[in-house]
Amino acid sequence: MTASASRVSKAGDVTLPPFPFPSTFSSNSNPPLMSRLPEKLRKQYVNSDYPLVMLKFEDGHEIKVYKGSGKTFDVYSGERIKILASYDPTSGDRELVEERKVDDFDDAT
Repeated sequence: MTASASRVSKAGDVTLPPFPFPSTFSSNSNPPLMSRLPEKLRKQYVNSDYPLVMLKFEDGHEIKVYKGSGKTFDVYSGERIKILASYDPTSGDRELVEERKVDDFDDAT
């Protein structure tokens, strides 16, 4: 093997090909896709079954919905919301009724 084939100089330094390096980055390749922000939606929930329901969102905030009333709220697509029932508003006891995806709630009117 010759010194030019191995691309090593007499001093032992490695010589590199001229820029730009031949690589997977070509002028025809598409740039990487940027992730999109989730879509913000307006939904509603009506409580007709429990004395008090709390909607608990993924970011930790809660919305109280008393029996016979409803609330509208903003939420991001793909989010999951826990529906917690409280039979005694003075106690901290809560029962998990269900966990719903945003798509399972009615659109706000």
